[in-house]
Amino acid sequence: MLRKRAIRSLLVEEVAALRLPELDDEPEEGTEEGTTEAASGDGELQLREEQQSEALHGAERRTRLIVALDWIALAVLFVLRDTTEAFLPFGATTDTVFTLGVVAVAIHSGFRLGQLEKYRAIARVYERLR
Repeated sequence: MLRKRAIRSLLVEEVAALRLPELDDEPEEGTEEGTTEAASGDGELQLREEQQSEALHGAERRTRLIVALDWIALAVLFVLRDTTEAFLPFGATTDTVFTLGVVAVAIHSGFRLGQLEKYRAIARVYERLR
């Protein structure tokens, strides 16, 4: 059981490189001081697993949003381009800036798509280990 928790923790914190908030060591207000350590430990572990799962799903949502914004930016760039000029010109003209912008946004989109696939793979493994 401990090994699965350690593997899930490594997946989220090391492989996915997601930061999780630290758990408070202080008891909450209204709780008794005499509770058993096992009960509080299980509660903390359950809370930690929920935080890890939410962090994975949140990262996946953010990555999908960024990919969508990249594609919208590419669509806007192509809609607003000058249709009388060559398609994606590269040379000693000012249109080279447009071409470099399209290439930069496309590269960023590809990076984020790869990151999205990584998060999905980690989420699949994480769920299998539950």
